[in-house]
Parts: sequence; structure tokens; C-alpha cells
Amino acid sequence: KKGFIKTLIGCSSSEKELSSKQQGNLCHFVGSWRTGMFNLTQKKSYCCFNSALARIIQVQGRAQRGLDWGDKKSPDCRALTLAEIQGIDFSKIDFSEVYEELKAKAQKDFGMSSQDIAKKLQGYQKTETRMQNIMQDKMKGFYGKK
Repeated sequence: KKGFIKTLIGCSSSEKELSSKQQGNLCHFVGSWRTGMFNLTQKKSYCCFNSALARIIQVQGRAQRGLDWGDKKSPDCRALTLAEIQGIDFSKIDFSEVYEELKAKAQKDFGMSSQDIAKKLQGYQKTETRMQNIMQDKMKGFYGKK
């Protein structure tokens, strides 16, 4: 966080990395607690991922499966198991954030209009199961099982 004290003492490399991941919306806040003499220091814990898609699947998939994040002082940031992933109903996952990122990237990198992007996305969303099957195949491939 910004502030006078942080400016004076600087940030560690892990704090800088966390800040960068937070700015990229790659982290899920797990909890906070107070420490130190008189409980004046507030600490926070996060689970951070390599992509927004991974974070979305972790957060919403865990909620669906009733999986928690562990203790706030020592969060459980592990990858979901293949069995846990297979139990996720991907049609209930809100991927709108990823769609917005893809839309912005397509507009920037390929000069696609919003209408062109909408047509492409509609092709993937014609049936609820098509996107679900694509996501499940990608996740199975990622975990080495096809």
C-alpha cells in the first residue's frame, strides 16, 4: 500500500510482486488479522494465481464445491484436484471478467469491433454445454488427463 512509512522503508520483493498481482486482479483476499504490540499492525493474506481465469475457477469452483481457503494466517492456495474440477458446474461460473479482457485484447491487438467480438463469443455460447465442455477439456489437458 502507499503511505509515508512504506516510502521511507520501501517494500520487499515479495510485497512488490503481490502488489503487481493485485493490480492484475490475480489475487483472492483470504483474511486479515492484527499483530504486534497493542494489535496495531494489520496483516492480510491472499491466494494469487497466474491468470484471471485460474482465479475465477478457483474462487467460484471452491464456492460450488464447499471448499474453503484454510486459516487466514496460513491460507490453502493449492490447485484444485481433477476430481474437484470435474465436479464444478462450469455453466454457473461467471466468466464475464475474462470475456471483457478478451474483448479489450482483441480490439487492441486485432482491431476487431465490438460486434465482431460479440459474434465470435456467441458462437461459443450457443449452448451452455459447449463452453462447459471446452473449459473441462482445457482443465483436463492442463492436469494431464484427457
